[in-house]
Order: sequence, then structure tokens, then C-alpha cells
Amino acid sequence: MSRLERNWQYAEQYPTETDAMVRARRLSLELGIEPVSRSVAAQLGGLVAATGARTICEIGTGVGVSGLALLRYAPEATLTSIEIESEHLRQARTVFSEAGSRTPGCD
Repeated sequence: MSRLERNWQYAEQYPTETDAMVRARRLSLELGIEPVSRSVAAQLGGLVAATGARTICEIGTGVGVSGLALLRYAPEATLTSIEIESEHLRQARTVFSEAGSRTPGCD
């Protein structure tokens, strides 16, 4: 394995996820939706934390992996998440609700 491959492997394995994110990731894969990677989810959380975001808009909800990552370090933020697939949206609403997230704009 090359050094680049080892670095990438480390970047994917290092970030931790909440139980809700793990459940959302599993559900996403069951539904055939490719969720954001663990490292991308960590970057999203870092971006929100660094900017102090209070309102967030996401286009393409999937079943909520990225949305949960965005809200992880901004629990008081409001997420507006847009998804055209009604089944994915229904699942995302359940995931967000179970995680205790505020997503009044989940359309």
C-alpha cells in the first residue's frame, strides 16, 4: 500500500460519528444512496464550527448523513434540507427526529 493510500485510509477511519450518523449511514446504504464519506462529514462539521453557522441550507438530503454532520457542532442551528425523492425525505425526517435535530425546513 502506498503512502497516499495509507493517508487516505487514515483520513477515512479517524473521524468519529454519532450513533445517529452511523444509523443514517447504514440506512442510506440499504436504500442504495451513497452518503458522504466520514472524512467529508468531518469537514462539514468543522466548517460549521469554524463559521458559527446559525442557519444552513443543504440541497440533496439523502437520508441525513451530511445534515447530521452539519448540525453536530451547531446544535442550535436550523437546517433547511431539500430532497426531491419523497422516500429519502421521509427517512431523513425520521433520522433527524430520532437524533433530536431541528429541521423545520426539511422539504
